[in-house]
Amino acid sequence: MKEYLEHYKGAQELAVRFMDQITMCQRQNRVIFTPFLSQGEGMIFTSLCGKEQPFLYDGGFKNARRCCYALLPYEDMPVSFPICVLKAVYRSRFEVLTHRDVLGAFLHQGIEREQIGDLLIKEDAVYVAVSEKISSFLINQVTKIRHTSLHFERYEGSLEYEEKFTLRYYNVSSLRMDAIVAGMCQISRAKASSLIASGMVKVNDLPLETGSSLCHNNSTVSIRGYGRFQFIEVQHTTKKNRFVIEVRVFC
Repeated sequence: MKEYLEHYKGAQELAVRFMDQITMCQRQNRVIFTPFLSQGEGMIFTSLCGKEQPFLYDGGFKNARRCCYALLPYEDMPVSFPICVLKAVYRSRFEVLTHRDVLGAFLHQGIEREQIGDLLIKEDAVYVAVSEKISSFLINQVTKIRHTSLHFERYEGSLEYEEKFTLRYYNVSSLRMDAIVAGMCQISRAKASSLIASGMVKVNDLPLETGSSLCHNNSTVSIRGYGRFQFIEVQHTTKKNRFVIEVRVFC
């Protein structure tokens, strides 16, 4: 096994794919684009590029969580990302669409998740970043979400990705992931271990393999059926040596 893979336990296949793309960029002296990567995937990608391999990234929105990356043959090379932002206006007073509704409608068309970036639902409009090559197809095919008829069109304006969250504090016995998951979900540690073993928990968008792993500051924890959280830091330790942690709970 290649030595660098030892640093990417649980994501070796992804790391190999990224390294193949980096090698292709260097050998063929051309720009290589990735599909949309999650934050966790992006962290692996940038780690493999290091300081030697130039790259840029764009998600269609300012502060986008999911971004496409461009591997560059040389620094300061102008790049036009193959990304299109689609917008559809709808009447929210009749039906409020959710992130899950919109994403489900797109995936129902047979589109792979990596071809879709972030989704924004603001007031009476839906915005979705997608790969340019599927934009026309989606405009023609996605004309109804749940009971709401709408029409997507290309959007050329500027948008900023903002996530709504509430700050909460949990008292946990340990900084192990099984204890952190139990605290965030307000369930038993045994139940948390079962969720982890069943592949229901991701950390920074990558599957969590063991509950004995420690949770690090600013890690994003996604728990199927319970939501998405971000572990900020330990606020203080109690007299009984338990930890009071600060957590963002995303809406």
